Parts: sequence; C-alpha cells; structure tokens
Amino acid sequence: MAITMGSITNSNSIFILPISNELKYNRAELSFIYSLYSLGQVCIALLADIIFKKYKIKYIMGFSSLLIGICMFFMSFSNHILEFYINALLIGLGIGGLCSIPASLLIKNFFSYNYGFILGIVMSGSGLGGMLFNYLFLNTISSITWRKTYLIISALHIFFLFPLIIYILKNTDIIQEKKSEKLTYNFIKNFNFWLFGLASFFSYSLISSIFQIIVPYLEDINYQHNKIIFIVSSGMISLTFGKIILGKIYDYTNPLIGTLFCSICGIITTLSLIFINHFKTEYIFILFSGIAYSFGTITYPIVTSSLFSKKYFIKINGIYNAVGGIALAFGSFFTSLIYNIYNSYIFALQILLVLSIISIFIYLKIIPNK
Repeated sequence: MAITMGSITNSNSIFILPISNELKYNRAELSFIYSLYSLGQVCIALLADIIFKKYKIKYIMGFSSLLIGICMFFMSFSNHILEFYINALLIGLGIGGLCSIPASLLIKNFFSYNYGFILGIVMSGSGLGGMLFNYLFLNTISSITWRKTYLIISALHIFFLFPLIIYILKNTDIIQEKKSEKLTYNFIKNFNFWLFGLASFFSYSLISSIFQIIVPYLEDINYQHNKIIFIVSSGMISLTFGKIILGKIYDYTNPLIGTLFCSICGIITTLSLIFINHFKTEYIFILFSGIAYSFGTITYPIVTSSLFSKKYFIKINGIYNAVGGIALAFGSFFTSLIYNIYNSYIFALQILLVLSIISIFIYLKIIPNK
C-alpha cells in the first residue's frame, strides 16, 4: 500500500504540470492517466471472485508488482499520449491485483476481531507512502525530471517489492469459498445493492477528485511551492491516521455512523478547499481530508459485510471496489474536463458536492444503524 498507492495514485497529481509543460498536453488529457489507473483496478475488481479463487495470492501480487514496474519503466520514455494511456491501464491492472482487494482478503481471513481497526492500519500505508513520495517527488521532479522519477517507481516495484512479496507470502493463501450462483442472483436483485453503489459513487467521485487536483489547484491560486508541499504532505499524514481512526469508529459504532462520519468529512474537506484562498482553511482541509479519502479502502469492505453475506465477501467486495474505481476515474476526468471549459475547478467541485450531500440521505435509508 505504501509503495504502490503512495508512489502512483496518491502522487499522480504532482506529475500533471511537469509532463504538460514538456509535452504540451492539457490537464484533461493527462488526468485521464489517473482515470485509466482506476479503470484497470475496476477490471480486476469485477473478476476478483474468479482470479483470487483460481490463483494463489502470492502469485497474483508478485506478478502485479512486476507488471507495474515494467510499465512504469516504459512510461518514463513515453512521448505520445497513447503510450501513457496503454501503460496506465496496465499499471491499473497491477494496482488492482496488488493493493486494496488482496489486502482486505488477507485481513478478512486471518483476523476475526477489530476488523475495522486492523484494516485501517494496513490501508494507512497508502497515506504514509503518499506523504513520503509526495515530498520526495516534488523535489526529484524539479531536480532530475519526471522521467527519472518514474524510473525510481519502476525500480521499487521490480527490485524491492516483488522479492518482498514472494518472501513474506511464501506460505500464505486465502481460504477458498464455495461458489453459489443463487446468492449472486439474489444479491443483484437487492435494491439496496444498487442504491449503495450509486451513493458511494457520488461520495468517492468527490473526494478522490480533490486529491488529484490539489497541486494544480493550489498553483492556480498562486500558493508558494513550499506551502503546497506542506499541504499535500500533511494531507497524506492525515490519510495515514484517518484510515486508522475511521476503522476504529466503525468498530466502536456501526456501519451507518461510520459512513455518515466519513461522508461529512468529505463535505467539510471540499468546502475548505473551495474557500482556501479566502479564509486560509488549509488546516481544516488537512484535518478532515484523511478520513474522507479513506472511504474507498475502509468503507466498502465494512459496509459489504454489514449489508450482505460475509461468506461471499470476495464477490461482493470486488463489485464495490469496481464502483469505487469507476468513481475515481470519473471524478478525475470530470474535474479536469470542467477546468478546460471554465478554467477553474470550482464549478466541478460544487456539482460533486451536491451529489455527495444527496448520498448521505441514501445512506440513512439503506445502511443498518446497528
């Protein structure tokens, strides 16, 4: 989580302007790279029930690490936008096989108690990695270029993460589940399934887009470079602790309260960013953004367990991870598209904010308060 999510998805925004300045692509075109990261994860999430039952988890994660490293190597030499897109989609497939889904499966198999807290600790690695890599990459991009920075990411996955995975997971595998077509059919007929998918799509589109536009947004309103580094890095520290805090809130309360709390943090985060140039709300942004951005990795598996059968966790959680991946792709692309039209991110954030508020009423309707 720290190396992959921290160096790739949580650091993506800092590469947009350097690549744009060198290759003259606009922000919407480059933001679509992140959308393809997400779409690749969607493909793995939709096939998770098949993939993780057919192959050992160490092989899936090891292959995914190599795939990411190789594609990052080729991306460092890319000049045409299509080259970026092809590599980004393959990297997304690697992220899907390496991070959130296998992590939640391993935790679900080996920990019966304090699931939310343990899940939060594991997933917090993305925030810690994001903090470290954002600080590192903001400096390496300016000193050794974005291309060599991509090579650093490549080397980390091939020469460090891959052998580490094979060694640690050499005697580890998940407990297999029996297939049941009847349960799948009943699950899809459940109206709450579709409602939660829609509501979570609204919520996650908002908060994920914020973390993708934060650097260019702050540069547009003339924030100093050192101040941007502080806000982004502090936001990643907040994410590190936010996942642990949110997991603990779920353990001590219930799925409804935890989801509402996370969603409200997302709304506060958005408002603080919209008004950051007028009221200097950067500390409010830092405080609440970490919990808000934890939605995709913490909320999905916990709500899945509360709404539907735990026995078929792989299938159900995979579908919701796919919804989250689509939300990530949509949020990033939508905000950049609106920027190209209005030369501002504000209108896009306002639209997503309204949709996120609507999602809260859906959660109140469908998530059990127990």
